[in-house]
Formats: sequence, C-alpha cells, structure tokens
Amino acid sequence: MKNPFNHPAMIDISLLLARLTLGLFMLLGGWMKIFKMGLAKFVDGPFMSFKPEWLPDSFARPYGYAVPWLEFLTGLLLMLGLFTRWAGGIMTLVLLSIFIAVVGKHGIQGGEEAPFHVSLIYASMAFVLAIVGSGRLSLDALYQGGGGGEGGGRGKK
Repeated sequence: MKNPFNHPAMIDISLLLARLTLGLFMLLGGWMKIFKMGLAKFVDGPFMSFKPEWLPDSFARPYGYAVPWLEFLTGLLLMLGLFTRWAGGIMTLVLLSIFIAVVGKHGIQGGEEAPFHVSLIYASMAFVLAIVGSGRLSLDALYQGGGGGEGGGRGKK
C-alpha cells in the first residue's frame, strides 16, 4: 500500500507549515525585543543575565544587539521561503547559542522561565530546513526556476 504522506505535495505542505510556524515564532521574538522591549533594555536585562561567565562582555554585547535582528530577519526569510537554507542555518546557530546560555545558567534540566528543550527543538527544526530546503511553495522555488537545488517534494534533482 502506497503511503499518501510521501506524496510530493504533502512534503511541500509540511515544509511550508514548518517554515511558517518556526518563522513566525522567531519573527515575533525578534519584533518584541526590538520594537516592544527595546534593544538596550533587552541586552542589559535578559540577555546579559544569561551570558556565560567565560564569555567576555566585549563579545556578548554586540551579539546581544544582533540576536533580535537575526531572529526577526531569519524568521521573515523562512516565512517567505527566501534563502531558506541560509536562514535555517543562521537560525540553527542562534538557537544553539540560546541553548548553551540556558544550560549554562540552569543546567541540563533548564529553568522554569526558559526550558532548554524548546531551543533545542526549534534548532532541530531550523537545521532540517537548512538541509532540506524550502520546498516548492516558496519564493526560493520561484527564484530558482521551480526549485532548482532546494529540497522538498519535487521528484527531480
């Protein structure tokens, strides 16, 4: 019996849903830090409170200002399905850095305010999108003439 979920259209729809949900989550996270909380307040407050002891402030502060913009921009790119592999790769690294910070502060169990597993799950999702690509329901597919080298539900390579 043929698996109906292995149909190219189902794979493309699955990739679209993964891109939209992860992209929206990251976009809104960046939006809140940039436009609602304010970058300086974010960096001086929550970000620096999670900074590992071994990380110098001279590196942490600029990265703290970059993180919300990276969240916002990679989230937007994922939602659009534009430069999906790059956006997914950058997002994976950002989420892994958040994972390292949370584990450094709260241990492997995570904390009540930020359990580590959420960042790890999202990082895994971003990594899959970085490897597989956006699928046919994306701007990448239009830009690359039907998908080109992007992954997803196309039957051709």
